[in-house]
Amino acid sequence: MQGVLRNSDEDIVKAGLRDWRAVLPVIGEGPFFFGDEPPGIDAIVFAALATTVLTPIDSPIRDFLRSQPTCVAYAERMRARYFPELALRPRAGKPHSRSSVAVPCG
Repeated sequence: MQGVLRNSDEDIVKAGLRDWRAVLPVIGEGPFFFGDEPPGIDAIVFAALATTVLTPIDSPIRDFLRSQPTCVAYAERMRARYFPELALRPRAGKPHSRSSVAVPCG
């Protein structure tokens, strides 16, 4: 067996959390990693982030990422910019809530 599956579930989660803890401080409060326009790194990070934060698949990594307001804001900002048809819109009579981040894309 090769790759990530040679590790236990616990080790996979630990590695994922370690990796995201290293990336999240770099995102910061700005719209993108290095300024007002997204460089290639934003595409890479958003691709990994969207599959975790913006989907209804439960995992300890998703729970951690959703608990980080800057991370959720970044994911929503990228989704709104590049996939506006999938961006969240408040429903009539219902406030926008963090749980609405789990709305499946598509």
